[in-house]
Amino acid sequence: MKPTVWVVLGLITAWPLRAQPPDVTPTFDVASVKPHQESNPLGTMMQELPGRIQYRRINLLAAIRRAYNVESRQIAGPAWLSTETYDIEAKLPTDAPGARLQLMLQNLLAERFHLRVHHDKKELPAYNLMLAKDGLKMHRSESGRLGYNPSRDSSGRHLRGRITLPILANNLSDILSRPVSDQTGMDGLYDIDLNFIDDAPTQGSAIYPGIVTALQEQLGLTLESRKALFDMIIVDQAEKIPTEN
Repeated sequence: MKPTVWVVLGLITAWPLRAQPPDVTPTFDVASVKPHQESNPLGTMMQELPGRIQYRRINLLAAIRRAYNVESRQIAGPAWLSTETYDIEAKLPTDAPGARLQLMLQNLLAERFHLRVHHDKKELPAYNLMLAKDGLKMHRSESGRLGYNPSRDSSGRHLRGRITLPILANNLSDILSRPVSDQTGMDGLYDIDLNFIDDAPTQGSAIYPGIVTALQEQLGLTLESRKALFDMIIVDQAEKIPTEN
């Protein structure tokens, strides 16, 4: 069974910008980095609140992803980046903005894991979310309030509630493990009831179709393959055991 993943990030982006001397390297006031103890029953958690961060049972890939604001597919490095897990706790000024938090994380990873990276560009497969030829089958929401629930059960996966098409594209990016860009030109909030399975069976025994067919039949949307140029983070050096706190 996969560990539960809790992510709380929303409060970071609202912090006001605080002036800092240009020559000062941004660092956490206090930071603790330790290998995760398997006896700990808690699942993966990434919590960021004004004045502190608390990451539990996260791998180094996730930490790099947060520090450099990229997706996992934009990071190239050794396989253990996604298997070794750590607990990271740190204190920082309550008025530190999200961009400064990223720099603090970059410096913390460089100090404790001796992480060294360089940037590159790479063309990766992606999708455009488009209207199907028969037109959109989703109906505008009358409630006017965003709220949707992704879920999974024995019949397949579901996405139900009220959503915008750009947010739907972001959810599809996670489902498909490829960037999805909303190119429908449709704004506003829509009722969604999307039901699909991860891999469509050859014998047709499943209740729901695969994601591509489900998008077209249930929502009136289609995916168009494309290539896109992305920033890459290439890991040149990293150590499994972090230095002492």
